[in-house]
Amino acid sequence: MTLYIALCDDELSDLADERELIEKVLPKVANGNEWRIDIFTSPELMIKSEQTYNMVFLDVEMDGLSGIETAEAIHEKSPVCSIFFVTHHEDYMDEALDNH
Repeated sequence: MTLYIALCDDELSDLADERELIEKVLPKVANGNEWRIDIFTSPELMIKSEQTYNMVFLDVEMDGLSGIETAEAIHEKSPVCSIFFVTHHEDYMDEALDNH
């Protein structure tokens, strides 16, 4: 089985950091499964992707759609997708936890 993971953030440096951290952890938790990580700098592009993801890491605050709005669109497409919010702003934590 392949784990399909998406990262979506409008900051390239944050995407690189997130990918590095995830790639350090995956060998320990993937139970021998292969994985693929797709990178998106736009929530709209990720939503349009035909790939169904097992896990999505979303920046909460992005140009265009917010991470919260993007998560809602992802759950319409794939209700079982695990979504992780990534943010430097504690203000969004309650809203993210309440909604997802």
